[in-house]
Amino acid sequence: MYINSSKRFMIVDNNLMSLMLFKKLFGQYFEAVDTENSYSEMIARLVSGHKPDIILADLDLSRVSGLELLKAIKQNKALQHIPVILMSVCFTERVVAFAMQAGASACINKPLSTMDYTAFCENVISLIGEESKENVLKAS
Repeated sequence: MYINSSKRFMIVDNNLMSLMLFKKLFGQYFEAVDTENSYSEMIARLVSGHKPDIILADLDLSRVSGLELLKAIKQNKALQHIPVILMSVCFTERVVAFAMQAGASACINKPLSTMDYTAFCENVISLIGEESKENVLKAS
């Protein structure tokens, strides 16, 4: 099991099954994994002082898109330093270009089947960067 106790991870996705799988899998890498299933829940958590080190957000949220969520985070001086990784089952080149221009750290394809979630989580961990991977401690 790998744990990086110095990082707080937040996942925003309106698919409850995805949230459960992500929490389980990312829980192997981070001690704290917060999950939110809507933009309003995420904003409430951030306003209450729970600021993650990394946010993984679905592009297709109900009521507010992941792009709007990204813009709101990057326009807030207290939150704009937080890396945001967007995920979607289908990115267009235009959406990726807009997301990157708006401040996304990365855009990654969301897994289509439960068997793909482990590989997806490993890809996200690698996107976080070499510095973060070096800080990951192996626990027996």
